[in-house]
Order: sequence, then structure tokens, then C-alpha cells
Amino acid sequence: MTVILEVLKRGPMNASIHSDLTTIVNLSFFGVFLLLSFLVRYLHVASWLVCPFTTAFAFYYCSMVRLDDENTT
Repeated sequence: MTVILEVLKRGPMNASIHSDLTTIVNLSFFGVFLLLSFLVRYLHVASWLVCPFTTAFAFYYCSMVRLDDENTT
């Protein structure tokens, strides 16, 4: 979902309408979830981190990013 949102927000001209911080957050959360998807297979304790990371990612988008432009509405 993170990668799809990043591609959709950049548009056909590869011009991002959100800040560089949002791009960094998207890529870092993508990396974290990719890492967690491999860790959960071998370490059950890693599954405890999925919900907090998902909540933090959703909180960032709900509080910091405005998604009400004409491309996403």
C-alpha cells in the first residue's frame, strides 16, 4: 500500500506534491514492514510490532499529510 500510494502521489510527470519527509516516511515504513514480514516467520515476538507500526503510519497520514487534492479526492 505504501509503494502504491507513493506512485499514485507522484503522478505521470514524477512530480511529488508532498514533502520529502513523507517520501522518507513511506520508504522507511515500507522497509520496516518488509523486514517484519520476514521476521514474523521466524520470531513470533516480531508480530507484536505490526500493530504499533501500522498505527504510527496511519497517525502520520491522518495528522500530518493532506490528501484532499484533486488527484486523490
